[in-house]
Amino acid sequence: MKKLLSILLALCLCAALMVPAMAEDKGAYVLMNIPYADFYAAESDVAVDAVTSATLMKPRAGALVGGSYHVDPEGSDISGVIFPVYVEDTSVLADLGGVEITDESSVEITVTLRGEEQTATYAGKDALFEAPSYSWYALDEQPALYKTLTVGDAPAFSAVNGEAEAVEADASIVYDRHADIVVKVDGLDEILGEDTSVSGIVLVADDGTRVGLQHLAGFWRRTQIGMQLDDAAYDALKGKRIDKIEYITTGGLYEIDVDIPVIEDERLIALSATYVELFPEFAREDLKDYWMECIKAWNVDDEAAEGYYQMLTGMFMGRLYGQKAVDAYTDSPESMMFDCYFENDLAKLTVAGDVISGVDAEGNELFRHTYAFDQDMTVSYFGQEMPGCLHVYKTEDADAGLFTYFGFSDDNLAETQHIEFRYGDTLENLNNYSEGKYAYWLASGILDGYKDSLIQDCIKLFVDENVGGAQDGAAEAELEAAAEAIEISTAEQLAAINDNLSASYVLTADIDLAGAEWTPIGAYAPSGESAEEQEIPDASIAFTGSFDGQGHTVSNLVINQPEAWTQGLFGCVADAQVGNFTLENTTVDAQLMGADVVGYAYCSTVSNVTLVNGKVTAHAGEMSAEGMYGGIVGAGMGSMVENCTAQADILIPDGTANAGIVGGGLEKTSVVGCTATGTVTAGNNCYGLGGVSGCGFAAEQFTDCVAENVTITAGDNCFWIGGVTGYAGGYADEQFGMPVTVFTNCVARNVTVSVGENADGIGDIVGAGFYNEQAAQTMGAPFDAPSRYELVDCVVENGEEMASDGAEAAAQLLEDVKGTYEALFPVITDPAWDQIWLDHCAAVVGDEMAPEVAQVLKDACNGTIYGQEAVDAYGDGSNGAQFDCLLINGIDQITFDGATISGTLAGETVFSHEYSYVGPLSLGGMMNGTLYETADADAGEFKYFFMMPDTPATTYHLEFRYGSDVDALTEYATGPYAYWLAAGFPVDADEAMTENVIGLFCDENLAQMVDEQPAA
Repeated sequence: MKKLLSILLALCLCAALMVPAMAEDKGAYVLMNIPYADFYAAESDVAVDAVTSATLMKPRAGALVGGSYHVDPEGSDISGVIFPVYVEDTSVLADLGGVEITDESSVEITVTLRGEEQTATYAGKDALFEAPSYSWYALDEQPALYKTLTVGDAPAFSAVNGEAEAVEADASIVYDRHADIVVKVDGLDEILGEDTSVSGIVLVADDGTRVGLQHLAGFWRRTQIGMQLDDAAYDALKGKRIDKIEYITTGGLYEIDVDIPVIEDERLIALSATYVELFPEFAREDLKDYWMECIKAWNVDDEAAEGYYQMLTGMFMGRLYGQKAVDAYTDSPESMMFDCYFENDLAKLTVAGDVISGVDAEGNELFRHTYAFDQDMTVSYFGQEMPGCLHVYKTEDADAGLFTYFGFSDDNLAETQHIEFRYGDTLENLNNYSEGKYAYWLASGILDGYKDSLIQDCIKLFVDENVGGAQDGAAEAELEAAAEAIEISTAEQLAAINDNLSASYVLTADIDLAGAEWTPIGAYAPSGESAEEQEIPDASIAFTGSFDGQGHTVSNLVINQPEAWTQGLFGCVADAQVGNFTLENTTVDAQLMGADVVGYAYCSTVSNVTLVNGKVTAHAGEMSAEGMYGGIVGAGMGSMVENCTAQADILIPDGTANAGIVGGGLEKTSVVGCTATGTVTAGNNCYGLGGVSGCGFAAEQFTDCVAENVTITAGDNCFWIGGVTGYAGGYADEQFGMPVTVFTNCVARNVTVSVGENADGIGDIVGAGFYNEQAAQTMGAPFDAPSRYELVDCVVENGEEMASDGAEAAAQLLEDVKGTYEALFPVITDPAWDQIWLDHCAAVVGDEMAPEVAQVLKDACNGTIYGQEAVDAYGDGSNGAQFDCLLINGIDQITFDGATISGTLAGETVFSHEYSYVGPLSLGGMMNGTLYETADADAGEFKYFFMMPDTPATTYHLEFRYGSDVDALTEYATGPYAYWLAAGFPVDADEAMTENVIGLFCDENLAQMVDEQPAA
């Protein structure tokens, strides 16, 4: 019904807007390639020219710069805008230097982005994308927006016709590495919709100055606007305030009122961002391993490393400052600690141009003022003068109090990953670090919402500065030792690495192993008997050195050890570096942790490895239930796999698990820039199957990973299968050190999944979040819910964006369903609507059968029993089955209001809680939706809400479940929620919406019934 309505609406609109292709005055509407200078001549007070690009790729990628065109097929620039034009006399078009593009026109463009080659064909009007300026394509109808072309000495284009629509959106200065000044526009994506491209953006200053921006250089992702300090745009606007942003789009003209300062102070521009306290984040327990890794890199032994760690994470977390600190540390200098917290109730600090503001822990704004540069201040530290140490800014607001002055050090995100600053009421109080009102206090901040990669960079810098100075001699010795790497040029020398597993090696020639049985380099044995020690390899027999292949190839590897563990070119590596080579024509048979390249990687890096024609065959055994098989890495713990390419076939038998073409079972192991091609074939009762990896449990990130031309085949009773990864995530609980896994810019292209009966947890990118029933029962929260992961800018098969930050999409869903709902089916099965049911049924099955079919459809979802009662009633199938689609647990209406969901009975509130995003969830492997959870301990049967993507805007109703047990919510025909899926209908629905939802229900279900009928 939705598709039919869309077609009918489109036809009506077309009929209203149709004009002759060429009127009597020979005028016509065309799509035209307009150079930026011409396009913005009537829109901008500043000349706008083409965008030059050193990459030669991005200007030729339509998904990145849609709405633009380029003349040079090499991609040296973005030349201008493809935009509708009215031309009074079409005879002039051929004289402008362009060419006519027709429906027969076509151009094929191949680009390489993120290391991956992509070819796209641009046909018909889309061929304008790579065509000369002033090329045109004739339109059959008048477009909603266009410019008028007049030709005299030179072509001239009018401003865009039409009035701009004023829309509400929030714009603010944010930190972004793409430009010196970046303005983020929030709330506009919902207004524009998914299919609208932005042709141009004009910034309007408070004095009327208008500045046009180009694709990629001036705006990207539609809502990110940027200027460099050396831009003409910045020069025209500096010292002013932007009070409007005008969007010229394929869907209309939009105008947003804003208040954005374009200040001349480069330092405040560089600092523009929101910050939280750095050192509490530094001291997270799950970051300790990384601290120790950085410290030990300076040739520090374990005992000394622990001391450094305690000192570095503790000495800056004091809670005394001012006179209290002076008094405390004068008599006990050994106890001295610096206070690097945000004091005076400040929890977050925001620098947005010349406006600095702050909020407390509850989000209440403490201050907001405009600041101007005052001076570079010399400060004193135990009598030592430090000239220009603080760059001080002052507000003229008389009520600013403790926030009158802000003094920033030279640190900034771009250089040191953090900032350091002070604030206070007088300059005299700010200029002394060891005496006075602010003694022993220097606030340290890190980007709010930072990724762990940022804080890791910050930790490394902090360690290098504070530990490295004392260890320079040791570091030089380590570099000298690395320079003495052992050269490998023969198969015998390669095998001899097992005689010295801790050395550094470089490959100096290609090596053919000639199919002889290979003994892996490095072996695995547990370091102890505890569960943790079982994961840690015995370093005396694992490879702990470095191996640099220097671009050479190792070929014809054969391992036939169907009862052995940790098999591959390298069997087990620990704290090692392996990479920079090609491995081709391999056959590996193993029982557990098998791979072509590395069987088990513990706290190691495997990088820049290309696997060609690889094959891993797993064999069942007493310990093979967890499996772990991959082309590059079989099992990974605390490691990194990056910039690897694998073309391989992975085969696993019944009852095994965790298989992928790049990696098998990866825990706390990130995968970056890897590409997979090949097959994963599994027997019955298997889990954790993926194109790139079988699993990525507690991994920080999967970034720029591609599964392309991958076939995943599994037998019966298999689960957790994903185009990129079978299952992934963490519990976002610092106690367990398990981060939420973020999938960024990952692609599943031409991935085919074929499964047997009773498959569950199948996803385009990720199959599911990890859930272990035993852990849930014995350990409780957070293990009693599926682990969490997020998808950011990931795409599937046809390149359409799949998800942009799961949490944002989940929040948007709650916004889209805002309102109050009652049970759907009691409303639409009222006899008053019988004729609507009959009309829709008759259209498919005929008048004679319509009454019977309509009754079947009504009955199917009008059940009144669910859970065990329904299981008992419908168990043998002899009495059919009905779904209960009512609101259960004592409510008759439910209200969605952003993050707050509440329910009432006869107008009295039964529950009301705030809910947060948990992750995607699958119902029996058949339907996918979004899971939310409340932190309120008394929520009971309203603890979890599972929401299908239905909304009144698309399907006129909602479908959802709620309950106290996530596992039970995923079951359709068993458990306490069997045969129940609530269907909600807006309480303020009008007659048209009621008719629409009946029509949709009939049409969708009858179409399915007809499709399932055998051919005559």
